[in-house]
Amino acid sequence: MVASLLLLSYSRPYRATANPNEWTRLYLARAMVDRQELSIDEEWGRHGPIRDWATHGGRRYTDKAPGSSLVAAAAYWSLRVFHAPGDVSMSRLARRARFLGLILPWCLLLPWWARALGRFTGDLASGRVLALAHTLATPAFTYQQQFFGHGLVAMGLAVALMAAVPRPSRWKLGLAGAAMGFAGLCEYQALPLLALFVLYAWAAQGFASAAILTLAAAPWVAALGAYNAVCFGGPFELSYEHLGPTDLAAIHATGVGGVGWRPMARGLLGVLVNPARGLLYYAPWLALAFAGIWAGVRSADRRAALLMTAVVGFSLWFGSAARTWDAGWSIGPRLLVSFLPMWVAAVALAWARWRAWVPVVFGPLLAVAVVHEVLATWIFPGYPPIFSRPLDHAALPLLREGLVAPNLASDLGMFGVASLLPGVVIVLAAFAVVAVALYRSVAWKWRITAAAATAGLLIALHLPTRPPDDYVLRDFLSTARQVRDPQP
Repeated sequence: MVASLLLLSYSRPYRATANPNEWTRLYLARAMVDRQELSIDEEWGRHGPIRDWATHGGRRYTDKAPGSSLVAAAAYWSLRVFHAPGDVSMSRLARRARFLGLILPWCLLLPWWARALGRFTGDLASGRVLALAHTLATPAFTYQQQFFGHGLVAMGLAVALMAAVPRPSRWKLGLAGAAMGFAGLCEYQALPLLALFVLYAWAAQGFASAAILTLAAAPWVAALGAYNAVCFGGPFELSYEHLGPTDLAAIHATGVGGVGWRPMARGLLGVLVNPARGLLYYAPWLALAFAGIWAGVRSADRRAALLMTAVVGFSLWFGSAARTWDAGWSIGPRLLVSFLPMWVAAVALAWARWRAWVPVVFGPLLAVAVVHEVLATWIFPGYPPIFSRPLDHAALPLLREGLVAPNLASDLGMFGVASLLPGVVIVLAAFAVVAVALYRSVAWKWRITAAAATAGLLIALHLPTRPPDDYVLRDFLSTARQVRDPQP
């Protein structure tokens, strides 16, 4: 937990980057605390226009579900107790919301998440390894550090899985329902997951259990409907149906909020294996989730595995059917981050089924994921979709220029590549512990095989390819120089 807290807090986006996905949520938080209103017109005028906004009745609103703004409002209130509104900058509010709303809650949740994963694998040590891998070696590492809704939904999904599986008491069913209900208040795509949990509770323990879970979620779902009615004219009117920018409105006019009914092959390959955004490219160890699902559905108690299958399947449909599957400037498949707890739990099923060979396979895949996720995030908070291989064609040129994201070391006077060294030491220490846990009972020949496989996989994934045109890289490097934090 301590290592995760340090590493998630180590780096941060540049102060000068006004991320519209964050700022639109923070605008609503400020409006609720300062003026007890839902419109963000005043924040728009005071802090500047952003791309992510919706409109109805001549007023501007955030285009996101309001749950994340409630979390940000609590963070903002903690600043307003001591400061006037004008003394709280957007960058300061963003840092407070990221830490209090995402990083700290996830790190506090980690011990329980490790125990839950340990129940699936059969021992606590492997559960801890998977919890750490989930935190540092998947796109969750990036998006627990940026105040989007995906991290909040992922926490709700993890809590619901811990509470509802395998055979919960009534209060745990209530906890699962409340967690998924609040997740739905944060991101619309969590509402189908709530329905899947209701079906699971019904199949596992009958109608009464499903009713308890539903009733616990109902206040949050009702709050979402009330918010939509006040802001957009009806409880089923989604903010994405009232987008202000005409180009975004055209993109999101397909299906429900830009998610069509049929998945696209291009989108499926993009969110799974594409070097630009593919989940299995950035975190290849998650491929073991498919083996875990196969093993789980063939077991005697298959209900949990069927729930995982449904959520993983829904995540792939959602990611591949979305018109914006590449998610703009991002790292990895941002649209899949909300669903990662189920992917990790499915890997735990594979661990339990094939315990003898998992360390040999899991270790190299995990090492590759750590290199991808940690370095990509610590160098720059997101890469534009124009780069087909952002790690090779964008992150490495930034590293050669000494352009890395601000971090705890730069706060103490270390800049450029040197500022990454303390974080790298913490990463190596954390995963040295993981390596001991994985390989202490493994023969030396398999340890050497795992090390060779790691090196071979990194080389294979980063073989030289045709770089983008020079002007593309020059423009990107110029943007990075412009937004970097001031240095002495």
